[in-house]
Amino acid sequence: MASRPTSQRLLPIRTAARRPLGLALALMLAAGALAACGGSDDDPTPDKAGGAGDLSEALDERTWVLDGAGSTPPIPGGSSVTLAVESGRMSGRAPCNTYNAEFTIDGDRVALGPIATTRMACDPATNEAETAFLTALEQVDSVAVDGDRLTLTNGDDVDLVFDTQDLATALVGTWEIVNLATDDALATPLEGTTPTIEFADDGTLSADAGCNKIGSTWELDGSTLSIGDGQRTLMACEDPEGLMEQEDALGAALNAAARVEISEQLTIFNDKGEILIVADRAAEG
Repeated sequence: MASRPTSQRLLPIRTAARRPLGLALALMLAAGALAACGGSDDDPTPDKAGGAGDLSEALDERTWVLDGAGSTPPIPGGSSVTLAVESGRMSGRAPCNTYNAEFTIDGDRVALGPIATTRMACDPATNEAETAFLTALEQVDSVAVDGDRLTLTNGDDVDLVFDTQDLATALVGTWEIVNLATDDALATPLEGTTPTIEFADDGTLSADAGCNKIGSTWELDGSTLSIGDGQRTLMACEDPEGLMEQEDALGAALNAAARVEISEQLTIFNDKGEILIVADRAAEG
């Protein structure tokens, strides 16, 4: 917190007798007073808040959720859209696909590299919302952060407005896995199974792929997810076929977890940005 300036009173200088002050001495005193108040041209000037470093710090390690109705143009649809910036890259979830691009800040100006997306197909309304969002995102050239509010704009007809997200709070709860990384693809769970992950608010984690229980710990630093070494019960299950392989895939995904995003779904990535787990929040009750 900045210190408050101390009020000062100028006290009269009392002398035994009034004598004319020499011109040279008066000029020296005046110069000294100016130096004390304003400093010389050679003095370093403190950086002003709002520079590239400040913006980078405000953006990094936070996940932002689009206010579609408050943006220009409005982004239709009810799907959550997220944005995260880390180490000069922007990534997130559009209404249908995930996306990423280079993200460079210079003052309050931003430059985006080509935007790459995954290639999932969604319903027409969601595809329309995604096209509107990505088209607007490609046009932004400046950034502003006001507390928990982020605005990407081109100063003309695009204002994408985001609010910050408390990832740790959003992560807590039980999630049902809908996609799990295997050796060569993202696979849906075996029929008749519902693998789950539960993140407890005390930092413990439990997972269940349909046979054994996996117990571990979790820690979040911004969007960086760290999961401790897990312990697993030792039952052998043969029904349905492939259940043990699914359990091994879940254990491997948890071991490789490096980053998390939450929109309508939970997405866990490895340190290369590859998707390991996609999950829906489990219904309460």
